[in-house]
Amino acid sequence: MYALILSDNVLTSSFLSRGLKYENVYSLPVSFHHFQPSSINVNDFDCAVIKLDVVTQTHHSLLQKILLFLKNKPVYLIKRNNLSLSLQHENIIETTEATTMRQLAYDMKNRLDGFIRKHAEKTLQVSDLLLYPHKRSAYRFEHKIALRNKEFHLLEFLMRNTNMVLSRQKILEHVWDRNARLFTNTVDVHINILRKKLDYKDGFKLIETIHCHGYFMHPTPFA
Repeated sequence: MYALILSDNVLTSSFLSRGLKYENVYSLPVSFHHFQPSSINVNDFDCAVIKLDVVTQTHHSLLQKILLFLKNKPVYLIKRNNLSLSLQHENIIETTEATTMRQLAYDMKNRLDGFIRKHAEKTLQVSDLLLYPHKRSAYRFEHKIALRNKEFHLLEFLMRNTNMVLSRQKILEHVWDRNARLFTNTVDVHINILRKKLDYKDGFKLIETIHCHGYFMHPTPFA
């Protein structure tokens, strides 16, 4: 899980980010006064956390801009009890400063699971590779591919991020949890397993290694 965290200053955002990391929620801390939608890919994030201590007209305008950017994402708004806001966002979840990071992370994971199920696509397709998230099954050339749990999640993450170079660290953050026993070559081993199961025909490869950077899933096969 990856969250966007915004507050009045980046120090507060960083503090919240560290707290969530202990609960296996990775995040990007940002001061919302310097928030630039054009510099951030909203698809990188599963949800957002906004901590608000005061409300001015400037704050309100900034919040509307941020919520428009995050219109399809669950947004947690941490605010003082005496703050009153009128915001249009169907997925906003208001909470208070008394909420612990553990409680917040627990709610995120449970709520996001339901949010994903509600908005889940019936089919993901990359070239002739089909993946059915709700059925947890995959096919290539009409041949069913047997996948273990982590292989399935890894393949789903790759298919949702075609045409992007994905670093090993980013893959670890999205596919594995912090309590897992990981080795330095964990991602490489699982990628190689996927390749053996998917790229078994010459000229039909989909996953490419980008030296020193990570992995790239092509939208069309390459030799």
